[in-house]
Amino acid sequence: HVRLFRESASRMSIPLISFGQTLGVLTLHSSERNAFRESALQSLESVADICANSIQNANYIERVKQLAYLDGLTGIFNRRFFELRIMEEIERARRYGTGMGVIMADIDQFKRLNDEFGHLLGDEVLRQVSSLFHQQLRKVDVVCRYGGEEFAILLTQITAQQAIAIAEKLRRMVESYQFPGVPRTITISAGVAVFPAHGTTRDEMVRAADSGLYAAKQAGRNRICVAKRLALSTASTQ
Repeated sequence: HVRLFRESASRMSIPLISFGQTLGVLTLHSSERNAFRESALQSLESVADICANSIQNANYIERVKQLAYLDGLTGIFNRRFFELRIMEEIERARRYGTGMGVIMADIDQFKRLNDEFGHLLGDEVLRQVSSLFHQQLRKVDVVCRYGGEEFAILLTQITAQQAIAIAEKLRRMVESYQFPGVPRTITISAGVAVFPAHGTTRDEMVRAADSGLYAAKQAGRNRICVAKRLALSTASTQ
């Protein structure tokens, strides 16, 4: 029994329990000896129940907020979270003069994949591509499912060449991965944009990365293209 307060002469501790889960302890101290009577225990337990339920409700609210930013199929962040974070990252890059990048990536010929093997297998490919991206990126980076088979990736404190290298690493990783149940190679195309060379606002950055993605598709897929004003980086087509 450690005395938390020097003037404490008596103490009563009541666990904070909600639905069988212990969340903490409510501890009361008094400078008087034998200040806490057994008759007061029921009232204090009621206070403890209120505190426990309040903590649990706060945890639930925080969890609901987190779920609002997660994609239900893949478990990674969704477009809503991307829209929130890209504004924060642009502001950080502007304030501190650091680089940041956006990669817009798309699974090549995904509709054909669904037509050939069914939507269940297509969903599994989406989940596995999401997992590959998440494993290969730094903890400070953010991968989001932008919509359908398209992904948006935010890269913080990064140069143009580093952003291109990361996009190329992701491309190679997907191309070499053996997706269970899929007898052919799965590939991605991606566009890369960096701050401030390709834009200083959310719309400019996304538009630039999208233009790179479109160029990669037009050039034959399974490649990385950088928005205008930077060198073009390509990989072999499928």
